[in-house]
Amino acid sequence: MEKALIITGNSKKEKIDYAAGVIDGYQNNEFILFKKGELVIDDVFCFHKCTKNTKIIILSEFDNTENKQIFYGLVSGKLEIRKLHWNPFLIEIDKLIIICDEKLTKADFPTDASFTSRFEIVEL
Repeated sequence: MEKALIITGNSKKEKIDYAAGVIDGYQNNEFILFKKGELVIDDVFCFHKCTKNTKIIILSEFDNTENKQIFYGLVSGKLEIRKLHWNPFLIEIDKLIIICDEKLTKADFPTDASFTSRFEIVEL
């Protein structure tokens, strides 16, 4: 997987337009959007919307940098998808895009080498 993309800034439209440019060329069934509140990381079914075709995961209105394990878990290789009444399966995503809430800035994220080697932050 290439570096995950974190998009910060005040304009929601600019952030969405930037993300749209990144996913240009992918089919509709190859990316999935999770809006604020839709993704509960502690739930084993948190990625239930993903399919075997999912190549890009977009987290929208992200407003919390507290649990850095969320970030690392999503970029560390294959992701196990569990769905109710389905056998679990693994997917390997090409890109993780995190569109931040307007209150988060680049300064809110870690600057250590471990983080910066896995994540690119774009501030609009």
